[in-house]
Amino acid sequence: MECVACHADVHLGQVERTCERCHTIAAPKFAAARFSHNRSGFPLTGKHLATQCVKCHRTETRAFPAGTGTAMRLRPLAKECRACHEDPHLGQVDTRCETCHLTATFTKLAYKHSGMEDFFNDFHGALPCRSCHKVERGQFPAGRGLAVRLKVGRTCAACHPQF
Repeated sequence: MECVACHADVHLGQVERTCERCHTIAAPKFAAARFSHNRSGFPLTGKHLATQCVKCHRTETRAFPAGTGTAMRLRPLAKECRACHEDPHLGQVDTRCETCHLTATFTKLAYKHSGMEDFFNDFHGALPCRSCHKVERGQFPAGRGLAVRLKVGRTCAACHPQF
């Protein structure tokens, strides 16, 4: 009465062999209708909820726990943002994206310029970020490319060349 009595392990040993935990015969093409990322090591939040499974879980031919073959890779998958996303900052900041971004929109959270609070309490605090942080093509810590220059000079002349 177990699936494995008649069916090969299409996951090649990546998950336990209790198919009914994720799959149901009522789902079209035996889809994983019972699977929930909330029970996994990577609960999906924000924009990740609408991401198609195949964007992260690609079909690969490689060595799996049950042997070499072709299967959808379920694990191990890296949990860091850089595993799926390119670094738009080209190495200018650390790799902990959640320091500044949430998965709800991936837009930047409010940022505090440490050590420069007095500077931003006046006229400069009302300026949009892009007034100082401009998109430019150039050399960055991770190489040449196009990115917003995050680290800018802290002198008046850095933004106001007439000084």
